[in-house]
Amino acid sequence: MQVYGLGYRELLELPINTFWMLNRNADRIRAQSDLHNFSISLTAGATNAESVNRFRDQLVLELDEPWKYDSLEEELDRAGLNRLRAMMR
Repeated sequence: MQVYGLGYRELLELPINTFWMLNRNADRIRAQSDLHNFSISLTAGATNAESVNRFRDQLVLELDEPWKYDSLEEELDRAGLNRLRAMMR
């Protein structure tokens, strides 16, 4: 699957449910990319600054802040961990 950068052998090794989940999402990912490229082409042809600035602001919003995990803020949920261990037995 080109969208995910997987080769033929890697695809064959995927569990079937995972393969179909990835397959369903491939069109969505391509559409998102196509829509983004379409917006860029429209903005490139725009003659007014307002359209360009609106597109720039949209891209800045999409950048957002990366999610950061601070392990020092979390406490280990011993009861939850024990339930998970019991489910694996």
